[in-house]
Amino acid sequence: MRRKFVLVVAFCSGFLGTAEDAASLSFEEFDGLPNWQRENFISTVLHYYYYNYLEDPAMAPTADCMTDLDRETAADGDPYLLSVILRDLGSSAFDGSADNSVEGVIKDIIDRECESR
Repeated sequence: MRRKFVLVVAFCSGFLGTAEDAASLSFEEFDGLPNWQRENFISTVLHYYYYNYLEDPAMAPTADCMTDLDRETAADGDPYLLSVILRDLGSSAFDGSADNSVEGVIKDIIDRECESR
C-alpha cells in the first residue's frame, strides 16, 4: 500500500525522483520546491490519509475532523488545515520528528489538530 501511495505522490506532486524519494522528502528538498508543487504534495498526502482513515472505523472520526478543518478558512484565505501545515513546515518545531520526512510531519499535524478538537 505504501509503495502505491508514494508513486501517486511522486506523480501528482510533480516530484522528480523515485517513489522512495517522494516518501522521504526532506524539509530541505520541500523548501526547494515551487509553491504549487508544495501545495500539490500536501494535498496528495492529505487525500491519502483521509481515504485510508475512512476505511478504518477506528479512524473515521479523524477523517471527519479533517473534513471539518478543510471547511474552515484561515486568516490567509486558505483552508485551515493547509494553512497550518504550510506554517508548521516552515518552522523548526518539527525538525527531527517523523523521521524528518515531510509526509510524517503532515501526519503529525493532522493528529495534533484533530486531538485538540
